[in-house]
Amino acid sequence: MKKGNNFSRTLSFDIPSLDDWKSKAESSLRSGSLTDLEKPRWDYMPLPLSIDSNHQCISMPSRHESLRSDLGHPWEICQSYSSKPNLNKGLEHGVECIRLSDTSLLNGVNPEMVGVHMDGNLGEDVLSEVVSWADGAVVNGSALWNLAEGVPDNSEDFSRHVEVWSSAMPEFYTWGVDAASLQDRGMLAKDALKCAMKSAKWGLDALVSRGFALEEAASKCAIRVAVTTDIIASASMVRGLRVAWATLIDSMGGDGATTPLRIDAITSSVLYTSEIPNDNILRNSLMGYAAVIGGADSIEVRNHDFRAPEKGERALRLSRNISHILREEAMLGRTS
Repeated sequence: MKKGNNFSRTLSFDIPSLDDWKSKAESSLRSGSLTDLEKPRWDYMPLPLSIDSNHQCISMPSRHESLRSDLGHPWEICQSYSSKPNLNKGLEHGVECIRLSDTSLLNGVNPEMVGVHMDGNLGEDVLSEVVSWADGAVVNGSALWNLAEGVPDNSEDFSRHVEVWSSAMPEFYTWGVDAASLQDRGMLAKDALKCAMKSAKWGLDALVSRGFALEEAASKCAIRVAVTTDIIASASMVRGLRVAWATLIDSMGGDGATTPLRIDAITSSVLYTSEIPNDNILRNSLMGYAAVIGGADSIEVRNHDFRAPEKGERALRLSRNISHILREEAMLGRTS
């Protein structure tokens, strides 16, 4: 055989159509059809075995501008604190937004260096303390009227909260839904998102009826979700929430493509174990990754010792490091 003769002919193969593929696949089954194999998952998410080549993917709505535009669109690294030493250490180690319920922890913190998310009681005293601490500086953060706790009987109190906090802290998100709290109590993601969207619709209607423009009311909303180690489902949940929000805005006469929703993600507490807490570090890594590829705007990785807290700040440090590794070493902030 002469050199190269075995490559002398150009071979061509016919590309099977979707119907051809299905026909051959079904002929290999002992009984039934491909449809019989397409069973819903435990959370009822359908996973098709095939997608038509002409299938059009849903385009993703726009997101907020990144704090780190040099890295594409990374997420804010968020962490909750209840003590001043741990808060100071977190700020030294690159935490970009903090979640707390005690305003005294803000003493000594530079208002321009970190986002602040207030939890718990959000009365007038808390507002005055936050305004006094900010001292005129532009501060990013949130003080949410959480509609996951129930729709109030009187929408006036809700609207007043949004008006007052938005006026005092213009860059704050002032209402929204903490769907993660529902998921932590065992609610399936699809049901938690259904509750979140129903509550968000009520909030938008209430604010518009009080004289807010739709886009203005929507710009003050944030929704928090819990991600799990099921990467596909968690990423789909975050992305699906963004599409659902844009669809809602469109249905109300706005432009969903240019009215982004802030999505905060937190690792789910349901999956943590107290017997071997170090295993939770791996769970946190998977959950953090799922939130990243889903496109969350901020991500909080809970402590791996959530079920049985250790002494010291080791757990907080490890949680921070997961976000830093995903961003700075895996470079996921640069990946669409």
